[in-house]
Parts: sequence; structure tokens; C-alpha cells
Amino acid sequence: MEHQVRDIQVAISRDGWSKLTDGLLAAVILYLLWLFVVLAIRPIEQRFGQPGLLVYTLGLLAVAMYALQQAIFQRHSETTRAWYGIASGSLAWSVMEVSTFLGAPILANAGGVILMIMVSLIFTLLWRSALPLGMKFFGVTLLMNWAEYILMQVQSWLSSLSPIFALSYRITGYLALFGIVLAIGYIFSYSRRRLQRVCAALLVWFFASLALYVFWGSLY
Repeated sequence: MEHQVRDIQVAISRDGWSKLTDGLLAAVILYLLWLFVVLAIRPIEQRFGQPGLLVYTLGLLAVAMYALQQAIFQRHSETTRAWYGIASGSLAWSVMEVSTFLGAPILANAGGVILMIMVSLIFTLLWRSALPLGMKFFGVTLLMNWAEYILMQVQSWLSSLSPIFALSYRITGYLALFGIVLAIGYIFSYSRRRLQRVCAALLVWFFASLALYVFWGSLY
């Protein structure tokens, strides 16, 4: 009986540690990594100009491809592959963002929305039959960044036209803060598997970056 109680206590302790490391702490690390990559754009441009940004973009691309390679390496655990996929998707999006400073703007108009929908549909069709776990997290992270960018650009433009749209823009930020609370609550109250906590951590990062864009504005 004592051994069973001890085993239960150890399991609870491990579960609590997993909720902290795979959930909340992982979300914080992902958020800080995203901030570092974004905030480095402007200083590099000011000091080294276009050549510096080109080298920075190629460096991000190389790291993103390495992470993607690790994400589809089957010898890694599911959680490790998921995190590699998330890191790769986030860095791949950073490559697209930095590329805007090199003359390759991300479309935030109707054409950009249609392109994103097309990519999303192709990704959805491949989801069930062809995509490994790491690639799924890569695609989801990339598309979440893309959707967030278009949403912020459209809402920012609409908010300049009418106070009503300006109010909806602020409401989006408060909803994002509420989403952070819900995602963290899910990690500590309802998640049972490490992969569920990774998904919730991704949502925490997404809502946190969305709230930062609304209340702080563009970071570059």
C-alpha cells in the first residue's frame, strides 16, 4: 500500500513538472525567442543595412530548415518533434517578415488572404495522409503567424477609418489576454498528455503575441 501511495505521489509530481516545463515555461521560452528574432531586425538594418538583413535572413532560414529536419526525425520523441516543428514554423515566418525589408512584402490584401486560404487547404488535405507530426506543427505555426499578420494589418487599417473599428481592434487585444488565461488554465487543470501541453503552450504564445501587437503596436 505504501508503495502504491508513493508511486501515485511520484506520478503527480512528474505530471506537475511536465505541466510547468512542457506548458507554461515552454510558452515563455517560445515567446522570448520570437521577441528576440523580431527585435533584432531594426538594429541589424540600421547598422549593416540590406546586406546585414540578407545575412540575417539566410541565417534564420538555415536554422529553420535544421529544426524542420529534426522535426521529421522519427527517433525523437513526439514532444521533441513537436517543439522542433513549432520552432521551425516560427523561424520560417520570421524569414518571411524580414524579407519584407528586402523588397518582398507579405500580401495583406485580398490576394494575400486567398493565397493563405489556398495554402491552408493544401495543408489540410495532406494532414491525414502524408504529414508527420513535426511537419504538422510546422504548418500550424506558420499558418497561425500568417493569419495573425493579416488580421492585424486589416484591423489596423480599419481602425483608422472609424472609431467602431478602433474599438474592435482593442477588443481583439482583450480577447487575446482572455485566451492566454484559458490556455494556461487548460495546461494546469485539464491537460493529461505532454503533447496537449505543447499545443496549449503554442496557443499561449499566439495570444500573447496578438495582445502585444494590439497594445504595443509594430515591433519593428
